[in-house]
Amino acid sequence: MPTTTTFTTTDGTPDGRRYFQDIEISPVTVKSGALVRRFDTVRYPGGGRKLTFAPTVASVTPSQGAQSSTVEVVIAGHWFEPGATVTVSGTGVTVSNVRLSQANDAVRATFTIAADATASARNVTVTNSDTGAVTATGAFTVVTG
Repeated sequence: MPTTTTFTTTDGTPDGRRYFQDIEISPVTVKSGALVRRFDTVRYPGGGRKLTFAPTVASVTPSQGAQSSTVEVVIAGHWFEPGATVTVSGTGVTVSNVRLSQANDAVRATFTIAADATASARNVTVTNSDTGAVTATGAFTVVTG
């Protein structure tokens, strides 16, 4: 049997977001039409909690890069937060210059691919500082140069 929970928002926060008080559940899955989003609750100083979406990845562009190259990559998705980090699985790919779009719907990063990096599909993970991480499995491929 579904459970209904009512949240009360408080407005006027310095960062313009809506904060919720007295949240007792974490994580929460919310369905809205065909969309399903995972929420996490995060405790803030003073006992407040913020209801936020966990990040999602829609695409990684370009989806490949050659050994001995540097590639500017755009990771499109939703709910990325300032301070997000990006990692690539395996060895031989170094990530630098990570920056967030103004709309928080894309992360840009520089992937430097070593000459001896194994040619293979790699997982790309974006980690927010306060709301979890998302991994795009096999989203970037190192190809022979």
